[in-house]
Amino acid sequence: FAMLEPLVGCHWDNCKVTFARRTAFRFALASLADGHRAERILSCYADALHVCHAFAVDQAASIGKITFFNLSSTVVKARKLLARDGLTRRERVGQWYRQHRLPESDTTEFNIDPDELARVHAQVLATFPR
Repeated sequence: FAMLEPLVGCHWDNCKVTFARRTAFRFALASLADGHRAERILSCYADALHVCHAFAVDQAASIGKITFFNLSSTVVKARKLLARDGLTRRERVGQWYRQHRLPESDTTEFNIDPDELARVHAQVLATFPR
């Protein structure tokens, strides 16, 4: 829910893409579950929003009627931009766990392998439909 306000902030006064809280929430939640960083999610969303706004303006110019796009078109483009990193969900989650390791004194009780933890995390996410 904390990402909704920054996503709303990407829209400006004359933006031709209407904001839908539910669609934005599902996009942010799915992207975070796939292991994407919040900054990258917002960046790809803003880039996709500018592209979709431009398409709406171009369409309005060609037909002579103001056009508004649904947020789903922006979300589809943002997901494609996020996928350009070339990593799988498992690799992204493993990378996150490697960067956020506990100090050695905290892990003596549990021997945590980041790759194994990422594999288990990906399996759990795969069992639940989106």
